[in-house]
Amino acid sequence: MFSRKHKVGFVAVAAALALVGCSDGGGTDAAGATEGGDEAVELRFAWWGSEQLNAIKDEQITAFEAEYPHITVLQEPGEFAGYYDKLATQVAGDDGPDVLQITYNYIAEYAEKGALLDLATVEDTLDVSNYAEGSLDGGMFEGNLYGVPTGLGSRGVIANTRLFAEAGVELPDDDTWTWDDYVDIATQISENTPDDTYGVTLNNTEQLLNTIARQHGDNVYTEEEAWATWRSTRPSCSTSTSASSRPVPVRARSSRRRRSPSPWRRG
Repeated sequence: MFSRKHKVGFVAVAAALALVGCSDGGGTDAAGATEGGDEAVELRFAWWGSEQLNAIKDEQITAFEAEYPHITVLQEPGEFAGYYDKLATQVAGDDGPDVLQITYNYIAEYAEKGALLDLATVEDTLDVSNYAEGSLDGGMFEGNLYGVPTGLGSRGVIANTRLFAEAGVELPDDDTWTWDDYVDIATQISENTPDDTYGVTLNNTEQLLNTIARQHGDNVYTEEEAWATWRSTRPSCSTSTSASSRPVPVRARSSRRRRSPSPWRRG
C-alpha cells in the first residue's frame, strides 16, 4: 500500500502467477466409503492469499466436493509471509500438503527433493491439452511437469494521472512509447514535483529485466544459468551451484537527479 507521504507517477506491476502442484504422498484415506462405492479420501490443500481469496477457494472446494462426494478437502490457507518456511518444515517432516500453491521459482527446489509429483504419471485424469501454448513452461523442471498455472498474467504500468497533471507532463501514447520515453517522462515528473514525489517505482525488478530482455529477443539468463543462479541464492536447496549471468543490453538511467538511498524517502 502506498503511503500518503510518498507519491509516484508510474508503478510497474505484475499479476501474481501461482502454480498448483501435487505432493508425492497422496491423499489420506478416511474410514469407510461413499454410497457410490468410492473409497473416502481426504486431501490437504495449502495456499496463501487474502480473505477474499479464501472465500473464493471455499466456494470452489464446496463445488468440487459436491461433484466428488468421496473426497474431503482439508483447507490450509495462510499468509505469504512464512508460507514457505512452514512448507519447508512440513516437507522435511514428510508431512507436506497433497495439493499446494507454489510459485515458479520454488518448483526446482521441491522437485529435486522429490516432494512434487510428476504430473505425467496422472495424465489419464489430468488433461492439460487445453492450456495455452507456453503456459505450462513455468511448471517444468528437467523435462517433467510438476505444476499447472491457476491463471496467467502480464506486466503492466499504472499511471497516477493527478501527478502527471501537477507536473505538467502529458500522458504517453501507450501504443507507441518506448523505454527511453518511460525514463524521460519519469524524470520530468521527479524534477517538477516536490521532493517527496518520484517519477517511478518498480517492484520485482528481475521480472522487469526479463521483460526488457525478451523485447530484445534475449533473456537475462540462459535456462542453465537461471537454475544455477537461483540455487546459489537458496540455502535451503539440496544443491548449490554458482553461475554468472549475462549482461542485459539495456541502458539504465536514473529517473531523478536528486537521489536518495531509497525510492521511498520519509518526509
